[in-house]
Amino acid sequence: MLCLLKDGRGYVWCGTWLGLSRFNGETFENYTAREGLWQGSINSICEDAQGYIWLLGGNGQLARFDGKTFKKYKAPNRLTGSLLVDKANHVQVLDDQHRLMQVSGDTVLPINLPHQPPGIVHNVLYHHASKRHVFQIDNHLYSYQLGSWQLIYQGKHLSDLVSIHQSILFKEADETGKAATIFVWDGNSTSPFLRYGPAGISVLKTQPYDFIFSHNSQLYRIPARSLRFDWVCADPPLVTKAFLDQPASALLWLPTEKGLWGLVRNGFKAFSPEQVPYVWSVVEDRKGGYFFMNFHHSLQYFDGKKLTTVPVSTYRDAANKLLNRLKLPPTTNVNDWYFRALRDHHGTLWLPNVLGVLHNANNQWNLTRPATQDPIAFAIAEDPRRNKIVCASNGFGYTIANQPPFQTKLITGKDPLFDHLLLCIAVAPDSRYWFSGLGVVCYDPDTGQFRSYNQQNGKLPTRIIQMLYFDWAGTLWAGGREGLYRFNRQCDCFEPFLPKQFPGLIQFVEQIDRNHLLISDAYSLYILDLTAYNQTNTVQIRCFNHHNGFMGLEPGQLGSYRDSKGTIWITSGSVLSRFDPRQVNLHQTPLRTFITKLHLKDSTFRVPFRPDTAIIKLPFGQNEVSLAVEAVGEDKPFRSQFSYRLEGVNSSWSRWQESNQITLTNLPNGVHTVQVRSRAGTLSSTESSSATIQFQTSVFFWRSPGFYAYAFWIGLVLLLTLLYAWWRQYKQQEQNLRQQQQLNQQENKVRYLQIQTIQAQMNPHFTFNVLGTIQHLIANNEPQQASASLLKLSHLIRNYLEASLLSDSPNGSLFAHEISLAKEVELLRMYIEFEQLQYGNLIQYDLTIDGKLNPENYRVPPLLLQPYVENAIKHGLLYKEEPGHLWIRFISIDDDALICTIEDDGVGREQAGEIQRTSFKKYKSRGTELIKRRVDILNQMGYAIRIQTNDRLAGGTVVTVQIGYQ
Repeated sequence: MLCLLKDGRGYVWCGTWLGLSRFNGETFENYTAREGLWQGSINSICEDAQGYIWLLGGNGQLARFDGKTFKKYKAPNRLTGSLLVDKANHVQVLDDQHRLMQVSGDTVLPINLPHQPPGIVHNVLYHHASKRHVFQIDNHLYSYQLGSWQLIYQGKHLSDLVSIHQSILFKEADETGKAATIFVWDGNSTSPFLRYGPAGISVLKTQPYDFIFSHNSQLYRIPARSLRFDWVCADPPLVTKAFLDQPASALLWLPTEKGLWGLVRNGFKAFSPEQVPYVWSVVEDRKGGYFFMNFHHSLQYFDGKKLTTVPVSTYRDAANKLLNRLKLPPTTNVNDWYFRALRDHHGTLWLPNVLGVLHNANNQWNLTRPATQDPIAFAIAEDPRRNKIVCASNGFGYTIANQPPFQTKLITGKDPLFDHLLLCIAVAPDSRYWFSGLGVVCYDPDTGQFRSYNQQNGKLPTRIIQMLYFDWAGTLWAGGREGLYRFNRQCDCFEPFLPKQFPGLIQFVEQIDRNHLLISDAYSLYILDLTAYNQTNTVQIRCFNHHNGFMGLEPGQLGSYRDSKGTIWITSGSVLSRFDPRQVNLHQTPLRTFITKLHLKDSTFRVPFRPDTAIIKLPFGQNEVSLAVEAVGEDKPFRSQFSYRLEGVNSSWSRWQESNQITLTNLPNGVHTVQVRSRAGTLSSTESSSATIQFQTSVFFWRSPGFYAYAFWIGLVLLLTLLYAWWRQYKQQEQNLRQQQQLNQQENKVRYLQIQTIQAQMNPHFTFNVLGTIQHLIANNEPQQASASLLKLSHLIRNYLEASLLSDSPNGSLFAHEISLAKEVELLRMYIEFEQLQYGNLIQYDLTIDGKLNPENYRVPPLLLQPYVENAIKHGLLYKEEPGHLWIRFISIDDDALICTIEDDGVGREQAGEIQRTSFKKYKSRGTELIKRRVDILNQMGYAIRIQTNDRLAGGTVVTVQIGYQ
């Protein structure tokens, strides 16, 4: 790396021999000629007031990057040195003629500096606090403002002129080059700050910022406001000191020949895996030294400066001594260490081990264990009131008296917890023992009683608990794979604490001071402001991982230890860390969210740093876009989460997602505004400010998602129009039908009247014939028969009137004017009997009805058959010289059809016609003619009446009348 800049957004820009790289805290993005930059080195980087990045190449080229495109500027000469930005946001740089140049439009022009002192200008900086330029001309430093030059310092062998946090620093070496002094100019005066050489290192003055320097192939750090310097590492490959002008943060980024380094400045320090292989537990002795218990490795001892290995024999021999006493075979496997080593209130160290518990008092090692086959001490805790060490083992717990002879006592119960490995033990302030594993069990040593907490009894929301911890207020915390839980004494149960806030398995909880709680999951560390939560229910959490200083991967199970100085030791799958809470800023630093790219179907667009200043127009036909987003900041988890909303479409935010790609599909034509926010994992308390972008889409109208809505509404309108037209037509047809029905009803009434008229013509004809018969009886002096005939005539007239009244009504259906077949038969019998009165034995008749036929159930038009019976008698039988016979038969062919045959053995139709032509009549019979007209009208109104007349083979006539319905 050749140069470095941390911009105001939090990105780290690195200039290299091959081009430009941008680091977001997790990944790099490179820019070369393929991305629009030149092919070659980047020697200087600066940021102007608008947030644009300016780049100076090794070939003297100048470019500005707005996040989307590189704009290159032409200069009359080759540019060199360092880029600077003055108070007016002018970008300036030296050229190879040692002139100060300034960007003007699309080119770079020299600046006129009146009264410039003679000499060669080697470097120029801008001091923002005093609003003055600082020139190094030969071995002199001058400040310049509005034509006024002031000498700052005159010396020898000046170099390394840099601007750091409103101060100008420069180095003056001695004649040998082995010793040097670093001076500081604050805008008013110059004073020595640091001196180093063969005689050593001296910090002469404190500064409000950290300072990094190298000496004798060693890298050192001077903390802010301190005269102390700390060794950092050996053989530092530093390139420049300009990197020191970085915004305050937990990490100080260093440009080196080996890449980008980050110096942690927030209280975290770590031992490398080469130093400490795989530590599972840490414990502090009385001297302030520490034992590191490395799984499958020997104990290590750290005295605060030096790390040494404890000979295995010193504690292995103590273990075998006890095994020999228990008549068990000796072991070489004495380095299987476990969790929560401790120092009791007597000063004895207790180290959990697969063989039991190794303890050290006055540098004397001993092993204590119950006489069982599997005495593993998976985790231990101290009971200071009873002077005991409590151990969680495989299927049981046990206690060890912390004074000789170190007696042990088993703890076992019937709870399912004791069927498996006990994962943790915690001793409550009231001296009750809490075991965890497959659930949680509370054991009271004084009463011997157990109390269970598990999913089955509803007192524990999860199945397995691998961590228990009592904080300083006596609150019991429990952790498992599904989150963190807090014990509620009032309901005697465990309750979820900040559900879904911690994405991984809870490894440990440790109180670091009166107000803060340290929580670890499988990915990160979290510091919770416990006081703020308890008092106001406000969630304030800081997150720590490799992004901001904690370099441990997968913090260890029960892997925290708080020493006597308040330092927290943290085990992990990679390194052993120590954390000093007093050196860390516990206030939250919100993430900053950025939209960096627009991915289309066939292309990708970079998003400018200021996307709110312009609307990005997408190619025609593109209405699907994917946004690449980033979260930049120190409180950052391994996986940030993002949420978005599309203004005008969704007023609410989308669900949180871990993917940094936000895909929007089926966008309508127009300008769209998208807002994106981020948070640290599942921690809603770390939500960032939102990033906004506007882009415009233009597609064919049928590809717009609104097309379907518009098509739906248009189709709905057309459908409603068609339905309305159909309804209007239906109503018109209905009206026409009603009018037609009314017309038909009127026509029916006319036809009824026609029928009544016909019947009115027919009935007097019949009555005339009957009265003629009675007249004949009276003329023949047959009063009794005449009286009987008059009586029968009264019955006949009454039945006729009933039939006439029924048929006279024009209301109701046509078929309501019918009479029963029985009534019709009765009328026929009366008529024939009247004829017999007149003609005596000349007329014989038979009237039969089919046995399957019920005359009461069949209905027929009244007086339909009588004219044919009359014709059979008058024109058939009476023309014979001998008596004649009449047959009337009724047959049913189905439920609705009736056949009546009227058969006579008279003279027949031909002879009767001849007789009628030659005979003289007083009247002309019109009954048959009236019946035919009546039948025609009835057939028009729904009947199906057919009349057929045939000659009888033996002489006479057969009339067949079929009555049915259409």
